[in-house]
Amino acid sequence: MKTKLEELNHSHISELAAIEVSAHVTPWTEKIIRQSFGPRSHNVGLFEVDRGQYRLIGYYFSDHIAGEVSLENICISEAYQGRGLSKLLMANLIEHSKQIGATEIWLEVRSSNTPAIALYEAYGFSQEGVRSKYYTIPDSSLKEDALMMKLAL
Repeated sequence: MKTKLEELNHSHISELAAIEVSAHVTPWTEKIIRQSFGPRSHNVGLFEVDRGQYRLIGYYFSDHIAGEVSLENICISEAYQGRGLSKLLMANLIEHSKQIGATEIWLEVRSSNTPAIALYEAYGFSQEGVRSKYYTIPDSSLKEDALMMKLAL
């Protein structure tokens, strides 16, 4: 499979929302996606390229301020998960963060999301804290912890 990384823009919102719904427990809405394009944002899409046609299959949203980058969202379309494609996104995020002079990258992840935690740890992220009962659990009154993770660059 041939892939390409490119900057996202507002024209991708409906595709992003469709992937969100298929792949996340609590997906971002189109409104949240739209609001995630700003002057401090770096939003990158992973596209499958087939005969000159581009299909969005993954992405990340990040924000930077005062030497820190925050990974706000990273996702691979459900049909493409398990192929190691998130590594392309993570490598791009880290390289971009270094290019803009960031000193660290922060993220939060559901404590139950073991595949994502393993990915982050493989790139050198370490757990720095816990946000107790941070995430909602659909159709439940229970809440789940968020692990705060950091990578020093």
